[in-house]
Amino acid sequence: MRITRLTKQFSGHQYFKYCVNFTYKDFQLFVSQREWCWSTWGPSTELEFYSRTKTSNTHWAWICDQHRIRIYLAQDSDASHYALKWSDR
Repeated sequence: MRITRLTKQFSGHQYFKYCVNFTYKDFQLFVSQREWCWSTWGPSTELEFYSRTKTSNTHWAWICDQHRIRIYLAQDSDASHYALKWSDR
């Protein structure tokens, strides 16, 4: 697991500062960490629908498609909280 700071080349950079990339081999880890984000910061949505929903969570979102499996984190504090929980995994 590695937290990556987003640049303009990443989708979601206009809403989030960080992302965590997963491989398909890490799918169960992605599911566990997405559940943790949900219970920690509340419900969110997939990145594709993030800007279209009025109740979007300002802390996090995710994407899971053919090419990417990611959790997006909005602020430095969100990334720090995430890293404290999951960095030793």
